[in-house]
Amino acid sequence: MDKQHLITGATGLIGRHILFELLQRLLDGQDRARLLLLIRPSNGLTGAERLEQILMKEQLPRRLLEHSREEMLEQVQVIEGDISSRGEVESIRALLHDGQAHVIHCAAATTLSQTAHAEQVVIENNYEGTRNLLEGLDGCYEAFTFISSVYSCGVQQGLIGCSYLDQPVGSFRNPYERYKRLAELEVREHCGRRGVRWQILRPSITCGRLVEEPLYVTSKFDVFYGFLSFFHSLGQKDLDPIRIEHNPQSGLNIVPVDYVARSVVELLDQPDIEVNIAHSRTTPHAEWIPRAFGKIGYASFELVNAAPVEPNQAELLYYEKAGRAFTPYLVAPSHEFDVEPLLRLTGLEEPEVMGNIEPLVDYALKRGFRA
Repeated sequence: MDKQHLITGATGLIGRHILFELLQRLLDGQDRARLLLLIRPSNGLTGAERLEQILMKEQLPRRLLEHSREEMLEQVQVIEGDISSRGEVESIRALLHDGQAHVIHCAAATTLSQTAHAEQVVIENNYEGTRNLLEGLDGCYEAFTFISSVYSCGVQQGLIGCSYLDQPVGSFRNPYERYKRLAELEVREHCGRRGVRWQILRPSITCGRLVEEPLYVTSKFDVFYGFLSFFHSLGQKDLDPIRIEHNPQSGLNIVPVDYVARSVVELLDQPDIEVNIAHSRTTPHAEWIPRAFGKIGYASFELVNAAPVEPNQAELLYYEKAGRAFTPYLVAPSHEFDVEPLLRLTGLEEPEVMGNIEPLVDYALKRGFRA
């Protein structure tokens, strides 16, 4: 019997690229598997219609264009459902061969907001949604891969290893980080009790493609893209310079989405593991921000070591909007992520990120920072 992969979040940025990678391997004859995609209807579109949207030419890696859409669709089965509903999750049990499925759980609400509403969204989708899958499909899967985040470690400094579930954490910047951590613990505990193989794979901040052509493509413009979008929206307005608080010794850890997806697929056969899917070098704030701002044409800013005591009107706007979510990452202690296990287990070559900041921003500008 062919193995089964049940993928949640296949229309999201990382989920669709995992789907692309698995499709490529199936169509090339490198693998045999039944692909089941749990997709919720949204914005008046059925799950099947949402899948067809992501198989559009401009989004697909060039290698997949050698195959027709019909060939790709023959490899997958769409199941309509929402992980936030236990009933909808349990309704798909009959479609799974008992104990044969490998769940690849990518679905998540990604928000860095600290509001009560954002926390409720994160709880329902990221934490309770994960529990619904673990418990609602109990007995139907032999492995469970949870796509988490390197920032589930909370605020840390120095070299951050992969196996930190049993280690104390510092404060969390937002509910997204906190509930990723709690969901990780649920995955390990639930699978451990039942002898099910588990994986916690933690991508870092994800940018557009840097491995698969066409390069720079992304379907999501959040995190650092959202930060840049705020300043791009200001345009050439006559504003006082904005003093941006940051830690000059720190930076962002950025990895391309196709590298993340290929890493996930390469790791699927590994035993119980925690792995950081990150870059070995952070991208310093003092380098990427000026270069990115140069592309969006925004020069009225200054990087400072502390927030302004008497902010001007432009700064009040910044710290209320983009700064509220992003400042905790800009002022974070200097840190790196241990990627030795990732490189050793996958054998993949680490992509260059810093040298591609400008074309990544160019792509976002062409799309107007909109998916």
